[in-house]
Amino acid sequence: MDKDLTLWLVDKFNCDTEELEFDEGISIPVRPLVKFVLGIPSGPIKVIEGLHVDDALYEQYTWDTRGKKAKEVAEEMCSITEEEPFCIAFMMAILAIYLAPNTSVSVSRSFLGAARQVGNLKQMDWCNLVADCLFKGIKDYKQSDRLCVHVKGCVHILSVIFIDLAKHPTLIVPDGFPRLSVVTTEMGCFTSKWVVAHPFGSFVPVRCLEESVYAPVLNNMPNGNTVEGVKCSDSDSNTDALADQFAITDTDQNNNKHPILAELGNARTTHNTSSSPIVEHVVLDTPARASGT
Repeated sequence: MDKDLTLWLVDKFNCDTEELEFDEGISIPVRPLVKFVLGIPSGPIKVIEGLHVDDALYEQYTWDTRGKKAKEVAEEMCSITEEEPFCIAFMMAILAIYLAPNTSVSVSRSFLGAARQVGNLKQMDWCNLVADCLFKGIKDYKQSDRLCVHVKGCVHILSVIFIDLAKHPTLIVPDGFPRLSVVTTEMGCFTSKWVVAHPFGSFVPVRCLEESVYAPVLNNMPNGNTVEGVKCSDSDSNTDALADQFAITDTDQNNNKHPILAELGNARTTHNTSSSPIVEHVVLDTPARASGT
C-alpha cells in the first residue's frame, strides 16, 4: 500500500459527507462500499464495544496492563483447536491487524464482548464498525495540531476504491467481489514503479460508480435504514467472503483457511507496521495537515 497514495486519498475524504471527493464533481460514498470491498458481514446486530467479559478472558488478551500484541495473538491462534477460543482469537487479531487497527497494533479489549459471541458473528454489522473506525481515524488526523500524527483505521479500503475507479490505460482491474480478493498487492498499481510513473494528483480522472465495477451492485448497497437503533442492509445481496470464517469449524481451521486468516501467522509486525502479502496495516506517521473536512 503506497503511503503517498493513501495520504492523497485521506486528503480527498470529506468527513462530513463520508465521501471521497474527486475533480469534475465526482463524489464517492465510502460507507456503502465497505461491504463490497471487504466482503465481511453486515448483519442486523450492531457491534457494541465495552461489553462485560470475565476477568480470565480479559487477562488472556492483556500484557503488562495493556492489550496483547496482535502478532502474538495470531501466533497463539494457530495452535488453538477449540472452536470458540479460536474464533475469538481470530476476531481479535483481524480487528487489530486490519479491520480496526490502532497505532500500536495491539488488540483492543473493548471488542472482546462482541468477539466472544461466536454464534452471532455472522449476524453482526462489522461493515459499519470498520467504517466508523476509519472515519474517526481520518477525522482525528485532520483535526490534530500535533507535529506528527497517526492515521488509524483500515485505510486500505480507500486505496482499493480508488484503484477500482481510476481511469488509466495501464490500469486494468478484473471484475469480482469482494474487491479485496481481486485488487491485490500483486497488481502493478500497488508497486512503487507504478506510483512513480503515475503520481497521484488532481489530473488522475476517476469513473463514477455507474461506470465502474460496482455498477452491478449499486441497487444492493446498504440503504442506511435504521431499525431499533441498528443499521441494516439487504441480506440477499450480502457478499460475506469472511462471514464463514466468523463461524469456523475445526475442519476450516486446518484445511480451508480464508486467505487473510492463512497469512495472519506470517504477518511481520513492528511497533508501527504489520503487513503480509494480503493483509497490510500501514501507520502513516506524517506532519498533520489542517483541513476543514
